[in-house]
Amino acid sequence: MHENLRDVLYDKKRRLFIRTTKIKLKFNMSNVQEDLKKETEKWLRKIEKLNIKEKTEKGEEFKKNIDAYISDSKHFLEEGELVRAFEAVIWAWAFLEISQELSLLEITVYHDD
Repeated sequence: MHENLRDVLYDKKRRLFIRTTKIKLKFNMSNVQEDLKKETEKWLRKIEKLNIKEKTEKGEEFKKNIDAYISDSKHFLEEGELVRAFEAVIWAWAFLEISQELSLLEITVYHDD
């Protein structure tokens, strides 16, 4: 792996961990499961509104990972494994943000008209 890509991945993972931790702290402890499910579904809806196209061969790899994590998140939601579902959607967003910074993907938003 290229040194700068490794640094970008590490930095993104660190920032995502901080953001995830902040989200987790917002949950009302009496409704953790309900809140976790709602939060996961919210981030799934947001990422599914995006039109993601590969710009490079590396972008294809990133898009496959994004799609796989989205699929995993849905599967874990169906199975009631809410922590894993949330983790998977967060990883999908991490790959999306990293690929955007590296100009590997072209991303546009579908509009709800």
